[in-house]
Amino acid sequence: MNIEVETKLAADGCALSRSNARPGRALRRRAGIIVPSLRTALSALEPGATLSHITMLPSLVATSLARDRFIALLLSGLAALAVLLSAVGVFGVISTEIARRRKEIGIRMLRRRALARAAVGVAGGTALALLLARLMKSLLFGVSA
Repeated sequence: MNIEVETKLAADGCALSRSNARPGRALRRRAGIIVPSLRTALSALEPGATLSHITMLPSLVATSLARDRFIALLLSGLAALAVLLSAVGVFGVISTEIARRRKEIGIRMLRRRALARAAVGVAGGTALALLLARLMKSLLFGVSA
């Protein structure tokens, strides 16, 4: 793997290097491949300079974003917990209301059945009374229906 390195020195003594190596896990694991190229590029720019701290850009980004990622993860977990608690609360309120009104609902259903049976009984009784009145009319003398 032939790696070319472009290095620029900043005013504060830091060197920014860019290479033609493709970023990825393999390069992060073998960051030592770039170090000799960095040393030669840095000695060409500044003969007395030494490399003291080499850090890959993805690790710098990960380090700078670690706190924000942790806070986002923590808030996501708390939001999920809030949704779960609100669902449990809604379930509790609905089940309590149903338990409270169960007797009332049963009475309403019973009243509807009772009214339906009473209506059938009144209709059947009226029809039977008219039929029986005609039959009894023939048995009784001098009674008109």
